[in-house]
Amino acid sequence: MLIDGIAQAHAFIDGNKRTATAAGLIFLRLNGYTIQYVADPDNNELGQQVLDLVKHQLTVGEFAAWLRSRLITIP
Repeated sequence: MLIDGIAQAHAFIDGNKRTATAAGLIFLRLNGYTIQYVADPDNNELGQQVLDLVKHQLTVGEFAAWLRSRLITIP
């Protein structure tokens, strides 16, 4: 999965998870999708999921299932 690969590669000194998340959202948009999630600074659902993925508290399959359940087709 693109997000996991970028986040785990540690290509940058800082910002790997943010870069991975942005790349994943751009990839979805380029393919006609977006996701619905809570983006509150105190409860950033997507950010927490990516953090859990990087910490191996979620498997790639679990993260993919979470992401899939929130996909919305862009009209």
